[in-house]
Amino acid sequence: MAIHLKRFENSEAEQSSFNEDMSMEILLRLTAKSLAKFKSVSKHWNSLISSPHFSRLHILLHPTNSISRIFLRASSESNPNSFNYYCLSLSNNPVISPLSRAALPLPSTTAIRILQSCNGLLLCRSVADTIGPRDYYVYNPTIKDLKLLPSFPSGKPYPVLGVTLAFDPNRPGDYHVVCVGTSASLSGSHYRIIVYFSSSGCWKEWSGNDFYVPYEVVFSNGVYCKEAVHWIAAANRNDSLYFDVANERLGKMPTPPISTRSGFGTFSELEGKLCYIDSNADVLGHYYKVYAMESYNTGWSLKDNVQIDEVLRDLPKKVVDNYAEWILCLAREEANGRLIMVIHVPGKILAYDLEDKSCKKLCDVEQSEGNALGKLKFSGFDAYPYAPSLAFV
Repeated sequence: MAIHLKRFENSEAEQSSFNEDMSMEILLRLTAKSLAKFKSVSKHWNSLISSPHFSRLHILLHPTNSISRIFLRASSESNPNSFNYYCLSLSNNPVISPLSRAALPLPSTTAIRILQSCNGLLLCRSVADTIGPRDYYVYNPTIKDLKLLPSFPSGKPYPVLGVTLAFDPNRPGDYHVVCVGTSASLSGSHYRIIVYFSSSGCWKEWSGNDFYVPYEVVFSNGVYCKEAVHWIAAANRNDSLYFDVANERLGKMPTPPISTRSGFGTFSELEGKLCYIDSNADVLGHYYKVYAMESYNTGWSLKDNVQIDEVLRDLPKKVVDNYAEWILCLAREEANGRLIMVIHVPGKILAYDLEDKSCKKLCDVEQSEGNALGKLKFSGFDAYPYAPSLAFV
C-alpha cells in the first residue's frame, strides 16, 4: 500500500499531464460548432481550444465539415449598397433569423458585403457610395477572428473585377486571396492577377504578368477547389479559366453546358468537386441540370436532372401562380448527411433531397413585393453555405 502511495505522490505532474492529454484527445473529436460553445465551460478549456496548436490539430482531423448554416444577403430596396444578412440553420429544426451586427465585428461605420464562403472562412468587402478602393476582410464567424487585409499595391490592379479567397483546410494557418483586375498599362481584354499570402501578410504580383482573354469571363464569381481558383466563361463555346494558387499557374478548363435560357447558373464547390446547376425549359417542363467535374481531363458530367415543376407541385396554388424560384446552393445536411438542393420560392425556402427525390419546407421567409421574380428575397448569388472551422486568420 505504501509503495502505491509513493508512486502516486511522485506522479502528480504525470497525472496532470495525462489529464491534459485526455482533455485534448476528447475535445479534438468534437465538432467546431460544439467547441465554440464549450469554450465557455472554463478558462482552461477556453485557453486550450483557442490555441493555434489545437486549431491546427483539429482542422487536420476534420478537414471537411458538414454545412451547418447558410448566410443569406438581402439588398435594401431603398439603397442597393445597404444589405441585411440572415442565417439559415440546417439543423434538425431549421430556422432563419436576422444576423446581428455583432456577428460581423467590423468597424461600426463600415457597411460590408460578404463575397464568398470558403471552408469555414468568409471573405468580406467594405461598401461605399463613392468609387474608389475598398477594404477587404477575412473572417471566421465560429471563433470570431478577423483580419483586415493590407491595401493593394499602388495602381495594382484597378479596376478590380473579382476577389476570391483560397483556403485549404489541409494546410491550416495558410490561405491566399486572389485578385483579378484590368491592366492599367494595356487596353482591351488584358488582365492582371495579384495574390495575398497570409504567411507573409503581403500582396504579390503574379509572375505571369498580364494575360489576354478575348471573351467575357465572370471573375466576380470565383470558386476555390483543389488548390485552384476557377472562373467560368460567360458562354459555353469559350474556355473557362483556373489559377493554380500553389504553383502560380494560369490554365484553361472546360466550361459547363450553359443554356441560353439561364445565362449564368449556380457555380460552386461541394466535397472537392466543382458543381454547376443549369436552368432550362422545353415542352416537357422546367428543369435544373446538376453537373459536376472531378478533373479538367474528364470534363463535366450530368449528375441529376431535377424537374422543378414536379418539385413544386405540392405548394399552395398562390405560390405556383406567382411562379419564381432560385436555387440557392447544394449542401449536405448536418443532421442526416443527405445531399440537398436548397430552393427559394416566394415566401419559403425548401430542401429537395437529390437522393430520394423528396421535398420539404425548411422555413418561411418574408415575401418581398413586386413581380414574380421580385417576390424572392434572396437569389443564388446571395447565398453562402458555411461549415464551422477553428482556423485562425
